Amino acid sequence: TDIYDQSDDFYKKFNFTLSDIENKRLSYTNDTFDFTFSKSVIEHISNTSNYLDESYRILKPGGRNIILTP
Repeated sequence: TDIYDQSDDFYKKFNFTLSDIENKRLSYTNDTFDFTFSKSVIEHISNTSNYLDESYRILKPGGRNIILTP
């Protein structure tokens, strides 16, 4: 997911979902993914509670939430 529209040619080969992870619910159902991954995201978010709640909500039981930050 990304908060910005990724419309240039490089991003067209990936499937992005526009999301406001800081304030809104992700468009995925509960228990969808085996893992989530974010790099250099959490340090830019004020409302980390929604970000973390949503990251864990979409994980399958036993899934992993991988967060990298500088």
